[in-house]
Amino acid sequence: VSHDLHDIKDVRASHSAFAALRDDGEVITWGAGNFGGLCLLPRDQIRNVRHLESSYAAFAAIRDDGSVVAWGDERFGGDCSKRKGQLVGIVRISSTSGAFAAVTCRGQVVTWGDRMMGADSSGVADRLQNVQSVEGSTGAFAALRKDGTVVTWGPAAYGGDSRKVQGQLHDIRLLRGSVRAFAALRQDGSVITWGDAAFGGSSVSIQHMLSDVQDLRASHAAFAALRADGHVVAWGDDAYGGSCQEAEEELYSVQEIHPCRAAFAALRADGFVITWGDQAFRGDRTQIYEQLQSPIFKQL
Repeated sequence: VSHDLHDIKDVRASHSAFAALRDDGEVITWGAGNFGGLCLLPRDQIRNVRHLESSYAAFAAIRDDGSVVAWGDERFGGDCSKRKGQLVGIVRISSTSGAFAAVTCRGQVVTWGDRMMGADSSGVADRLQNVQSVEGSTGAFAALRKDGTVVTWGPAAYGGDSRKVQGQLHDIRLLRGSVRAFAALRQDGSVITWGDAAFGGSSVSIQHMLSDVQDLRASHAAFAALRADGHVVAWGDDAYGGSCQEAEEELYSVQEIHPCRAAFAALRADGFVITWGDQAFRGDRTQIYEQLQSPIFKQL
């Protein structure tokens, strides 16, 4: 497919396959066929595409007309034909490892895939109105409504049960999900968490530091919050970036935070980049020593 891989504007990955979206709206796939690397849909159905999303073994695409097509393993959301009548006017799609959730232009949510991985939203269907965005963990979803409230569904083990903090889930402006937990940023800069504590679902120990937060990011098992004063607060599994204590003295004047699977990188105003988390995922600065002589990248 190399001759087709030009003018690419987005790439998504399942566990063992890729899908690339070109500027002309055409989708190119490659990799393991049973993970979505082989799309058996008619070619014209994966044209005029404007957005791609992936699960563990499937892909979903929003077309310019607001319709949706999916391919890959049906067990992981690779077949949305049963929801075709509802999948109209779609503006965005989110995913867990085994399901997809699509938001319509009217603020409704349509789900499909593995019922045990977030595809079963029947229990909260009456509350899934006026939704503006949906965030996924590995097996659950959290929907942010236009009034700033949050609706969750899916297994509690993946953050699908927010009842313990529901009273605090108001005036929310941003949601982030790790593998088994969620974090919500409120308009006043405070942060609410729920789900598995080992994956960042509890921020009790650092709650007093979570004020004036401007942005949230998530790795697989930790969260990092960027405060208005340019400092960073992290929590969750230390091995996944849940502690930035070793880099604390260098984490000032931070402008952006970017996560990967088990680490975070923070960009400072002076151009330095500070990283923390699993060494294998944050890089080895000995390999780029010469570049470290200028204020571009610094790792602790």
